[in-house]
Amino acid sequence: MRRNDRLRSQALASRQRGREQDTGGWFAMASEDGVSRRALFGAAGLAAAAAVPAQAAAPAPASVAGRRFRGMVSDAQGSRIEALTLLDLGPRDCLVRMQASSVSYTMTGGVLGASRTPLIMGQGGVGVCEAVGPMVKRVQVGDRVLISATAQCGWCYQCLHGRTDWCQFSQTSGHPFARTAAGVEVTPRGGIGGTSELTFAPEEHVTPVFTDLPAASLALIVNQIGCGFAAGITQAPIEPGSDVAVFGAGPVGMGAILSARVAGAARIVVVEPITARRENARRLGATHVLDPNAMTGAELVEAVREICKGRTDRLFAGGRRWGTNVFGQDGRGADFVLEAVGATRFPPKAEKAPDDTGVLPLRQAWDVTRPGGHCTYMGAAQGEVSFPAIGIALNGRSIHAAQMGGQHPMRDLPRFVEMMERGIIDLGALVTAYPLDRAVEAHQAVADRSILAGAVVFG
Repeated sequence: MRRNDRLRSQALASRQRGREQDTGGWFAMASEDGVSRRALFGAAGLAAAAAVPAQAAAPAPASVAGRRFRGMVSDAQGSRIEALTLLDLGPRDCLVRMQASSVSYTMTGGVLGASRTPLIMGQGGVGVCEAVGPMVKRVQVGDRVLISATAQCGWCYQCLHGRTDWCQFSQTSGHPFARTAAGVEVTPRGGIGGTSELTFAPEEHVTPVFTDLPAASLALIVNQIGCGFAAGITQAPIEPGSDVAVFGAGPVGMGAILSARVAGAARIVVVEPITARRENARRLGATHVLDPNAMTGAELVEAVREICKGRTDRLFAGGRRWGTNVFGQDGRGADFVLEAVGATRFPPKAEKAPDDTGVLPLRQAWDVTRPGGHCTYMGAAQGEVSFPAIGIALNGRSIHAAQMGGQHPMRDLPRFVEMMERGIIDLGALVTAYPLDRAVEAHQAVADRSILAGAVVFG
């Protein structure tokens, strides 16, 4: 048994023994004190307890080993579609027949470059559960499920302290789940993979959803677009009537734009170098779009501040100072800023960003946040960024680090799905679907920035 599974089995057994000891001790104490069970619980309570059948142990699932399927295998030689043979489930694994998996820019390096170990790339997606291990509780066979790159166990320190986006089970439970025709074992990346007809996923990464929405749209809401949307809805909730600036209008940035529109922002300023993405940002609800290649960095910061300066500088009329404020800070700027740029891994076939490292927009996002505002970072930049010491200490800006947008999958994904069903979020026009045989091509299109968002769709 693998170490994580063994530890959890021991913990479950210990908790069960503790319950039995506590119950036995309670009844023994009641008898010693001369208090009958009937006096403690009443006749109705005893009758109800007696009527509850003992819970039978979950039957051992039938072995799934030997089932054949196809997947995109990435290794030192590159990526290709191969025939695979399934291994057996672990005790906490869910076997999921994939319906769609989003194509993430994060995965392009491993797909278009090389992977040190044989992996099925991906960051989850949507599918139907076909089997579960004996310890699985939240998922049943036949459930339609979303597989998230972020786990939610509900047990670990981070989950218990409200930071499920940093669940300690995230991307730690991966183990080989299939073999190639040559007998090479293959592991789903991050424990979940997604770019294969079948995958294993620990139940901590799996959320049941009860919907018939299109698979490609669901694959996007569980990952990139869902990440940006969660950042503006849950991590640093955007307030109605506020000014919002979004840096980057790729899939994560699109989610951030949607969150600002749904929250009722008054102004949504989008900074994006690619023309097609700026045009799409307008369709999603942006009120202003800026091309960072069309101006200097200082001019860009000034432009956003000027758009987001408020209606008046009359302080007794609810205004703010325009220009120098307390501690030398400009009173202008956006109430909420969401940065979703990141580093450039592959030269784009569309317009190039001013800074391949992604560090420049990190600092610009800080600079356009008003004193007392909120700045949320999601882009995976490369390098270091510096901020003015007095500004960090005294200007009241709150910085939010938003791994997966601060998403709590079991809490957030079902309500995002509800919003999709009601038409509040419509992702259908944003996604380009590819069959499994064209999965490598899909990753190339994402690397080239020639599509808005991509998904590998099965079946």
